[in-house]
Amino acid sequence: MTPVLLVVDADAQARAETESALARRFGSDYSVLSADSVSAGLATLERLARAGTPVVLVAADLHLPDMGGVDFLERAHQLHRDTSRVLLVTMDRHGTRIPFTELATLQRVTALGLIDMVVVKGWVTPEEWLYPQVQEALTAWTLAHGPRHVVYRIVGDQWAPRSHQLRDLLSRNGVPFEFAAADSDRGRQLLRDFRIDAGRLPAVIHSSGRVLYDPAPADLAASHGIATRPSQPVYDLAVLGAGPAGLAAAVYGASEGLRTLVIEPKAIGGQAGTSSMIRNYPGFTRGVAGAELAHRAWEQAVLFGAEFIFTPPSIVRATTLLSAATAAETYMATRKPANSCSPSLDSTAPSNAVAMSPPVRATALLKPDAIATCCSSTEPSTDEVRGATAMVIPSAITRIIGNIPVQ
Repeated sequence: MTPVLLVVDADAQARAETESALARRFGSDYSVLSADSVSAGLATLERLARAGTPVVLVAADLHLPDMGGVDFLERAHQLHRDTSRVLLVTMDRHGTRIPFTELATLQRVTALGLIDMVVVKGWVTPEEWLYPQVQEALTAWTLAHGPRHVVYRIVGDQWAPRSHQLRDLLSRNGVPFEFAAADSDRGRQLLRDFRIDAGRLPAVIHSSGRVLYDPAPADLAASHGIATRPSQPVYDLAVLGAGPAGLAAAVYGASEGLRTLVIEPKAIGGQAGTSSMIRNYPGFTRGVAGAELAHRAWEQAVLFGAEFIFTPPSIVRATTLLSAATAAETYMATRKPANSCSPSLDSTAPSNAVAMSPPVRATALLKPDAIATCCSSTEPSTDEVRGATAMVIPSAITRIIGNIPVQ
């Protein structure tokens, strides 16, 4: 069945413009329907629900007669749970993307999650304000419901802990996969097609046809082309953990030309990467999935030159290990004048100047605003640097701890 986009607006001209614009751009893949009233719109939605036709998007004018656009979208959502709810708002005299005359209403419905997006009517070209938002909604729906690229297929016991761990690992890293219970029709088919030993489940089937039996995270990473060892002996910047702060630090460091290494034991994005929707992250008006946010930051860091390795922390050892306090004190003792981001150790200093006995594993690395502080005209105090939740380690210090052999 062809998915449907529905426009409900009592303003005949505005309705015709929106319907025509959607049909021109998306008409080859979606049926674009319209209604001029609440009753006509609800009748269309009920008919589509009975027929089992998916409704991807419903756009309704804020001031629909009889019910209002917000209440109509709530009814639409009850009939079609996966539809994106678009509130159409007339441009006011200020000509802004957020009509200030309707601001109180828009703030309320956004905070309560009653709509997914706002589109201002009165645009000059749909490419500017209409198409980008609609395309975002269509992409999200397709990823959830349509055919998609799959890298791995997992066959195992539905409720086995190892099956869950493998699915969780791939999900958190944004790797497309399919899971089939071994006792399902799909599972039995995969067991036959790939001659899988049912006594060694779970099994992971790569798109190349290679079968991995109950793989460890390192084995799965290697099969996916992910590095588990550093490629260079020395880095200017090392970041422990690829959560939001670590990813930001990697982007900032690599964009400034620092040889940057990010060490992550499990998944890009950290805990934030597991969030289905983050609504309060700056720059994402409609919210963003945690995995999508993490992937964007990872892609940005990689393109700037950062290197990522997936290695359990227990097997990472540094030539000289520093605690957060030692790193802070060394930074303060060896810093160059203000506005320098590359303090260097005095060549006459003893080679063990920053060694500790017994050595303590370094646990702190890079906080994005700490990088800005390092480059600012105001020198931070030792307490400020020591107190950072994740610290900048200047290149001189990372040359001491940067040689990271993996056992």
